[in-house]
Amino acid sequence: MKIRKNFRGFYWCDHLRTYEFDEINFKSKIILYFGNPKLKFLDKLSKRKKVYVDFEEPNRLAFYSSSSKNLDLWKGGNYDCQFDKIFSICPYTSEWFNDLNNNKKREAIFHPTNENLIYKKNNLKKDIDVIYTGNIHGLKKDILATMLEPITKFNYRIVSSFGDNKMVTDKNISNEKKFELIARSKISVIHQLLFPDRNLIEKFLKIKDIRKNKAFEHIDDGIIPQMKSRPFEAAWSKTLILIKKDPFNVIENYFEPNKHFLYFEEHELEKKIKYIINNYEDFRHITGAAYTHVKENYSRTKFLEKVSLSS
Repeated sequence: MKIRKNFRGFYWCDHLRTYEFDEINFKSKIILYFGNPKLKFLDKLSKRKKVYVDFEEPNRLAFYSSSSKNLDLWKGGNYDCQFDKIFSICPYTSEWFNDLNNNKKREAIFHPTNENLIYKKNNLKKDIDVIYTGNIHGLKKDILATMLEPITKFNYRIVSSFGDNKMVTDKNISNEKKFELIARSKISVIHQLLFPDRNLIEKFLKIKDIRKNKAFEHIDDGIIPQMKSRPFEAAWSKTLILIKKDPFNVIENYFEPNKHFLYFEEHELEKKIKYIINNYEDFRHITGAAYTHVKENYSRTKFLEKVSLSS
């Protein structure tokens, strides 16, 4: 397998930078591309199948809505036609593209995690009650700030790459340090949503047939789903996944509720955290099951197997 990656425009501690697929030396006849899709090294003369993985959809759609004259973006236009197969973390967008183009070129996929960075840390003492990793920024940052405020009543950490919210305890740290903090935490509070501002919503709504994409069923409420790497990172770290229930619940494509993770409703977050911390041994079976699950199904090798066998 040949690996092509382009991190132009990505911040320095983006989790994609940790994947290091090259070190696995996986045998395959495909060329795997990920990162920025505006790739200048597309091996056009190669007879190998070209496979791209999109870790940003459905959010990425807004960036292309303004670059097409007729907004009918993906019928032979933009980067889509350059690849033989495209995997995406958004199952709805994959389905939508396939329906638009009357093919099965796209397929949903999970987030891999560099297990080598986790193995060194997942037996650390759990001396942090609760952690949240993700940025609190943008015009609607109050939504996240309000949701996360209850965790500040505990021994907590909030890891953010940028933003000036006062609740952030660890800003712009390395992925290695982030993984250490997750491994030291009993609970990882997670959401699987994006909160686009009005300008972004207007861009989305200009896209032809966008409302046929199930990811945009609640766009009028200011939310769209995005499967994030956080549940996988927490599971590898033997940290309890406590995830916000939402209208999409895309996590259930990969994990089973009450077996691998727990849901919370916004109004009950503080109460749930308190109960889990006070009875943490009672939840060891969930963190253990989640760890076994990702180890058996969502390693980097399993990821490379999937993109190769399905291509």
